[in-house]
Amino acid sequence: DFQTWSGLPVAEARAGYEAIAPELLEVQVDGTPMWLPKDRADWLDQPRDTQPVVKILGAFDTYLLGYRTRDLDVSPALMKRVHPGGGIIRPTILIDGHAVAIWTRKRSGRKMSITVSPFEKLSNEAHAAVDAEVQDVGRYLGVEASWSVGQDLWTRE
Repeated sequence: DFQTWSGLPVAEARAGYEAIAPELLEVQVDGTPMWLPKDRADWLDQPRDTQPVVKILGAFDTYLLGYRTRDLDVSPALMKRVHPGGGIIRPTILIDGHAVAIWTRKRSGRKMSITVSPFEKLSNEAHAAVDAEVQDVGRYLGVEASWSVGQDLWTRE
């Protein structure tokens, strides 16, 4: 991914990795090797928060850009909803790093409404976290923000 993203020739990308490899610790994430700085290894021992981590990403957010595959973030079955082609990456909602919905917004004066199109049923905790994120986006933009569901897939468990 780094080589593809950077545009460097393979030999130069490999040399760059080899130069920093002694500083990295390999870990497995869903069966895929990944690396983190050795001086951050204590992160692996920290307890995970039991509440879902929800993030609202804008279109073309860098979290979803620059990777050969996005399988860790967006299931292949949902890829066309997030990345329909033609260089488009839609605004997305993530829960614990995984895409669970796309969204659109309409703004009128000091009000903004967000329409969420979820891919799956989500918990009450996720619902509350999406609400908090929408309110935070509104706070940041200085508008009154609200949201609704654009499909009937959104049900509370």
